[in-house]
Amino acid sequence: MNHDIALKTIAGLIALAAAVSDLRTHRIPNPLICTGTLLGLLFHAHADALTGLLFSLKGLGVGLGIWLIPYALGAMGAGDVKLMAAVGALLGARDVVHASLYGALFGGMYALGVFLWRKPYRERFGLMIATFFRTGRFLYIPAAATDEKVRLCYAVALAAGTFTHLGLDALGFRLF
Repeated sequence: MNHDIALKTIAGLIALAAAVSDLRTHRIPNPLICTGTLLGLLFHAHADALTGLLFSLKGLGVGLGIWLIPYALGAMGAGDVKLMAAVGALLGARDVVHASLYGALFGGMYALGVFLWRKPYRERFGLMIATFFRTGRFLYIPAAATDEKVRLCYAVALAAGTFTHLGLDALGFRLF
C-alpha cells in the first residue's frame, strides 16, 4: 500500500472515530488523538528523518494553531483542536489547512442548522433578520436565561471536512 494512502486512511479513521465518540459522549478520547499524532510523527520521521519530522510537526502546529482561537472563544472543545493537530501530524500543513477550511464550512452549516432547529433560537433569528430588512441594521437579541444551551459535536464537522478534502484531493482538486 502506498504510504500516502495509508496516512490518509489513518487520518480519516481517526477523524471518523473522533466524530462517533463526540456524538456518543461529547468527548474525544486522548488515546485516539495520541495514537494519530504519534503515528504521524513516527512515520514521517522514519520516512524522511529530520525533514519528515519537521513536516509532521509543522502540520501538527498548523492544525493546532488554526483551531486555538475558536477554542479560546468557547466555540469548541479541546478535543476538537487536538483532533486537527493529529490530522496535521499525519497529513502535513497544507492538507490540514484544506481540511480545516472544509471543516469550518461544515461547522457553520451544522451550527446554523442546529440553531434554526430549536424554536427559541429560530424565533430570535427570525426577529433579527426581520429587523435587518426593516431597518438595515443587525439587532442582536441575546439568549434568554431559560434557553437551553446547545452543545455541538464539532468533531462531526471536522471529520466531514477531512473526508471532503481527502476525497477532492484524490480527484486532483486542491484549493491551493
